[in-house]
Amino acid sequence: VAQQCALVATEPDLPRDSLDDDHTEAIKRLRERINVKERDVLRNGTYGVVMVAGPAHMPYSQMTIPIWREFAREHGYGFFLQEEALNTDFGFEWTKPRVLMELLGKVKWRYMMVVDPDTLPVGFNRTMDFMIKMYFRKKRYANDDTSNRYIFCPENCQSEAYKSAYTDGACAGPFLTGCIFWSKKPQARKLVRSWYVKRFHDEVVGQDNMLMKAFMKMRDRNYEKVIYQDIQSEVGKANSTFIATLSAWDEEFEKDTTRRIHTFIKKHDLLSKVGNLADKREEEEALEMKRQLPTEHLAPPRASEL
Repeated sequence: VAQQCALVATEPDLPRDSLDDDHTEAIKRLRERINVKERDVLRNGTYGVVMVAGPAHMPYSQMTIPIWREFAREHGYGFFLQEEALNTDFGFEWTKPRVLMELLGKVKWRYMMVVDPDTLPVGFNRTMDFMIKMYFRKKRYANDDTSNRYIFCPENCQSEAYKSAYTDGACAGPFLTGCIFWSKKPQARKLVRSWYVKRFHDEVVGQDNMLMKAFMKMRDRNYEKVIYQDIQSEVGKANSTFIATLSAWDEEFEKDTTRRIHTFIKKHDLLSKVGNLADKREEEEALEMKRQLPTEHLAPPRASEL
């Protein structure tokens, strides 16, 4: 590990990652989805939305996934959902960079946005274009080379407590939801590989929030290629106007994310309608699939129906 870390520190080339901790069968199933089952979804449209949601998220992801899928459908984006863990030795959160390693370079989307299951697209009618133009491709200074930029993430700053994001302690790194990747560029995949290999880094292993610490460690040597910006008015907080995050502690709901999301959707006129539409669409698709099944696959009639 020490040798790996020394190599990563300069990072002209990535250290070798044997991926011995891959969940082999899960990776096989993922590649089959990418190359066969969902091939058309990943090759249509300019943009895509990717969500990683595991068993621990299920109580509330069953509410947010259909709404994010409708958001993608509304704007002509692809949507890819990964619910199966891809690593046997590390926590489920490491599925995020691992699935991105498989998707980047294979999808035809120019950009992909990664979202978490504790979020909702409150700016449902807005497209990703404004995020790309205002933040991903915005020149920060006169000779800023935006063509050398491959990843953008919202920054987690305590704007209410500090006058400036540049004040020590004002910011705590990136939010790993709402991040945008320039998905057609090989450099984007290399950066994600660099992020993933840092699961072995001495300064990451055993730390709280290893996934974010690994991302920050990756960025240390790729400062111009990976950028952050504090855009909490639009992404990252419960009152953000584009992507609301609803898992933080709240005075009314405390840590009950499921109840908070359910209440949030119920009170939001547009998202409640979108959720109902998604439920109806899901029912219709299930009925259509049932009609297409050969009769031998259908359940036999109950005694009361004979």
